[in-house]
Order: sequence, then structure tokens, then C-alpha cells
Amino acid sequence: MSDVVHHGHHHIVPKKVLLAVFGALIFLTVITVLTARLDLGALNVPVALAIAGTKAALVVAYFMALKYDNRVNLVVMLLGIIFVVIFLTFTLFDTAYRGDLSNVDPQTIADQQRQAERLLAAAGGGGAATGTMTGEDETARADTVDAVALLNQYMCTSCHAIDSPAAMVGPSLYDVGSRLSEEEIRQSIMEPDAVVAEGYAAGVMGATLNANGFYDNVTPEELDALVAYLAARTGN
Repeated sequence: MSDVVHHGHHHIVPKKVLLAVFGALIFLTVITVLTARLDLGALNVPVALAIAGTKAALVVAYFMALKYDNRVNLVVMLLGIIFVVIFLTFTLFDTAYRGDLSNVDPQTIADQQRQAERLLAAAGGGGAATGTMTGEDETARADTVDAVALLNQYMCTSCHAIDSPAAMVGPSLYDVGSRLSEEEIRQSIMEPDAVVAEGYAAGVMGATLNANGFYDNVTPEELDALVAYLAARTGN
């Protein structure tokens, strides 16, 4: 009597089928390399995942013989793939557009803010009440609006209060015009460490403006507008 117990029969995949699957894998690998050289925009990741998924399915189905195995194992594998797709989808929702804010040009934001400030200035008081503005009024308001935009663009308002006498990281600009002359204001901007207000650390303002690109990008006209705006801030 034989003591050998047969626990099942292992399906032998025909050689021609294995060769065909191998050829398909080589073809898909070539497609992977070619598509990697193309910019498909939002389709880059889905296409790459589709190709990789197809290759994995061929390997599992034929080289691992899942196609000929118990159907329960096939269901388990398919459920696993479905959950992977779900998890990848939610991950891509987060990562696909994560860099969009960084792609916004800061100058575009500044221009939009400047335009909004102009509209607000034109809508309130002065010549706008009668529907007309003199050339001097228009120039003065444009300078003021440009100065406000500059203060926001270079993050001056993160360290200095504009509409309040309360001190922050730096002295308040609420009444700076009553404390400093235009020349002193200009010097405090261009040479902030020449005269440091009592109680405040030296080097902070210069380093901040330099890091924000103020000294590299500000024009003489913008600087004049900024100085004139601050000189007019008397706290009244």
C-alpha cells in the first residue's frame, strides 16, 4: 500500500502562454519608459498606475498561477487591489494640488491688492463724492495705495501696527510721521540699524526686508511713495 497522499493537482501553465505573458511584460515596460518621457499633465500618475497594475495582474495571474487557483484567492486579491486604488485616490486628492499655492506669482497678488485698494480709495470721500478727482488728488491717492500695497507685499504689517499705536515686533507706524521726519523715515527703511528705537533689537528689520527681496526690487518711486505715506501717519 502506498503511503503517498495527493493533496491536490498543480496546474502546469503552457510554455507558449508564459512566453506570451513575458512578451506582454516587455512591451509594457517599453511603454512605461516612453510615457515617462511625456508630460501628460494630470494623467501622469493614472497612466503610470494603470500600466504597473496591468503588469502586476499578468504576473499574479500566470506566473503565480492565480488564474488557475481557487476562486476565493482571486476574490481576496481583487479586494486588495480595490482598497489600494481607494487609498491611492484619496492620497492623490491631497498631493496632486498641494503645490498650487506656491505657483501663484507674488507680484500678481500684489497687483490685485493694489487694484482693490485703488477702487476702495476712489469710492470714499474727496473728489469721488462729486464724481471727479483733480490730478493732484489722483496722484496722492495712487501713491498712498501703492504704499499700502508695498507694506503688505513686503510683510511690514507682520511686525508693525498700522492702524493702532500698539507696539508689535517693531514700533507702531500709526503716528510715525509725528515722531520722524521724511529723511529719518527714509533712513530707518534703507539703513534700519543706523538708529535703533529703544527697546527693540538691531538687525531684525534689515534681515526681514532683505529676505523678502525689498532692497533688490523696490524702485525709487515706490520708496518715495512709502516714505510720503508714512510721513503722513500722524495718528490723527
